[in-house]
Amino acid sequence: MEKFKFDIYLKETGNLFPEVESLNSYDRAVILSNILKLLGLNKNSELFVEIERNLSSKDFDEDYVQNINKILKGFNFETTDYLFLVWNNDDIDKVKTKVLIENWSYIWYGDSDEAVVVYDNENSKILLITHYGRVFYN
Repeated sequence: MEKFKFDIYLKETGNLFPEVESLNSYDRAVILSNILKLLGLNKNSELFVEIERNLSSKDFDEDYVQNINKILKGFNFETTDYLFLVWNNDDIDKVKTKVLIENWSYIWYGDSDEAVVVYDNENSKILLITHYGRVFYN
């Protein structure tokens, strides 16, 4: 997650952002490998492009995308303890689902974030949330 998001959270709440872990290179590779295997792709694939090509999608208005709780419930993600946020191949965060839901407005900025993959490693589920309101899912 980009530093400015942590800074905004600290400025507005007076607290450090809770329970977000940026993955190291080894753990990032493991998570990316798991996602690519789930999609039947090789390691040279462009993850976001391939998700858009291979998964089903639903369109929502941009305000709906701001309500992550509805999205997670709608796609049965809310029961998992931890989720992974894939911003790109070099930026993956592990976050408690409860923290994600409670702090989505500090995590997702539709004006600056084009897309994020929400990955549930326990249940092999993927969501790609886009800034234009389309959600891709498996």
